[in-house]
Amino acid sequence: MSKIPYGDPITADEIAKFRQRIVPVPHGQGLCWIYRTKSKSGKGHLDCNGNPIPWHYALMRFRGTQIGTHRFALALKEGCCIWELFDYQAGHLPNEVCMGAPCCNPEHMVKQPLIRNIHQRDKERRRYAKKFDLVAKMYPKGLPIRTNEQQ
Repeated sequence: MSKIPYGDPITADEIAKFRQRIVPVPHGQGLCWIYRTKSKSGKGHLDCNGNPIPWHYALMRFRGTQIGTHRFALALKEGCCIWELFDYQAGHLPNEVCMGAPCCNPEHMVKQPLIRNIHQRDKERRRYAKKFDLVAKMYPKGLPIRTNEQQ
């Protein structure tokens, strides 16, 4: 029988690798964590037509598989392996505390069944229809631009 790659507990090295890519962003009553994703083009997440996808959940490589950083954060909070979250969604605290999809702060994650998570997200979307500029929050002094010599 083959071993499930994400059935073992998360290691300290995996947590350290996750934390290296975190940018804390002030929001509401605390800090949301934004996971900086790698992108060769520098455009972030793109759809099949090459257009940027706004307000996207970040993905990370975990034991050879891509997973959502919010699921990784929930596993950290719950003290369990990723596999134990199989039937659950990683919900976010209300908008007063957490910005939602881009955030992967373990303290902002809530283990929820699918239907409850859908209900909460719909309620939040109706209440807070306008989204803020995430780049402006992550880089208040402007987006750092690298030249070819720095890459």
